[in-house]
Amino acid sequence: MKSSPLINRNHAIVVGGSFAGLMTAKALSRYFKQVTIIEKDTVHRYPESRKGQSHTKHLHGLLPCALNILNDYFPGFYEEIYNNGGVVNDLGTSMNWFTHGGFKKSLFLNIRGVSLSRPLLEHLVRERVLSLSNVTLIDNTAAKALLSSDDKQRVTGVMIEDTQCRESTRLNADLVVDCMGRGSQTSKWLKGMGYAVVPTSEVKINVTYTTRLYKRDPDDVRGRLWIACTPEAPKERRNGAIFPIEGNRWIVSVGGWHGEKAATDEHEFLEFLKTLPNPNIYDIASTCEPLSDIIQYKYPVSIRRNYEKMD
Repeated sequence: MKSSPLINRNHAIVVGGSFAGLMTAKALSRYFKQVTIIEKDTVHRYPESRKGQSHTKHLHGLLPCALNILNDYFPGFYEEIYNNGGVVNDLGTSMNWFTHGGFKKSLFLNIRGVSLSRPLLEHLVRERVLSLSNVTLIDNTAAKALLSSDDKQRVTGVMIEDTQCRESTRLNADLVVDCMGRGSQTSKWLKGMGYAVVPTSEVKINVTYTTRLYKRDPDDVRGRLWIACTPEAPKERRNGAIFPIEGNRWIVSVGGWHGEKAATDEHEFLEFLKTLPNPNIYDIASTCEPLSDIIQYKYPVSIRRNYEKMD
């Protein structure tokens, strides 16, 4: 899509300061004089899982294509991950993956993979983005509504509110990007502007993840492997994975679809792990020292908002 010369490129607003918002701000920083990120939670300059990011406490995998993009956007990013305790390996030789009745063959792929926590990954990206002179992050601030032209045909900014003093401010912009993910309010905001209800498509799946952190022995030969088992649908519904992350820790995330889940009770959690066909997951979790509570993240439905069907 070619850019229109009529578009003013002075100010862009990104609503949502998590991973998607940070990457969007980085992309826009090349084209706009000023980029402002609006984030409702308090943001600290260290790795953290914020209140509005309950899913960040669970295992995340970064695909090689995304990793290459990060390294292109932020030269030296591989080394930065390694220097902060993340594990960097060839994706194939570090693979211990059971699926469809057997283990995939470990082999050299010449494709780099990394293993680190989601909070650390986001922290490293955030530090790079906020070092840009034309990017500003405003935290403790909620986006409450879209501002628009009188004819409601163009979005002109965002009404924001300080979450502590409840003071509202009109923030004008030439472009607004919604990066709030599952917490998006854009469909409600458009309805408030007089537009029709946004058509939605739903997939009911009842997904649950259950996660715990464990102490990792640096001498354990498995400490440079990513260990996983994925189900053969539709006859299997349970999954699990254990990755080495910074701080000499293991992160264990297990779960399933359509109601299959591991409980937060320790005994039941381990019993669930015992049913998984990759025995390394249970072996590590049952013999290593726990470093966290057992936590869950669940969502019953995936929703696609079909904006392309609107007038």
